[in-house]
Amino acid sequence: MKILKIALLFFFGSITVYAQDLKMDEVPAKVVSTFEKEFLKANDVAWEKDKNNYKVAFKRNQMDYEVWYSSTEKEVKREVELLKSQLPKAVTKTLNKKYAAYKTGDAKMIKRASKKTLYRVEIEKENLEKIITFDENGSVLGVRTNR
Repeated sequence: MKILKIALLFFFGSITVYAQDLKMDEVPAKVVSTFEKEFLKANDVAWEKDKNNYKVAFKRNQMDYEVWYSSTEKEVKREVELLKSQLPKAVTKTLNKKYAAYKTGDAKMIKRASKKTLYRVEIEKENLEKIITFDENGSVLGVRTNR
């Protein structure tokens, strides 16, 4: 039991080293300004420091967003919640062809600076859940299975 408590303390302590909640006035003004210019109608905004970047999680048009900015206000990464109907046609075609027996769950668009846009889709059948990563052309780049 003592080992379990120590392990849990270490685990939760290490998480706080990498992600720290911030108040808006603790985020560089240039980063906040860049964010506010692009996402005028953002609500439920929460900032945190994630390693060397500033991550902002928010809602816009009832969809979840997460955007990472460098300290020089450059966007590093963006994750956007999508409806199945918002996925590229090529991704939907692959889902319908290879995974027709599965129910489609959460979907995200993931964009990293200077890299291709990816799409991550959760699917499930009975007690089996898979998380599939696609490129824009509907090619499967990776599959992770959870039971």
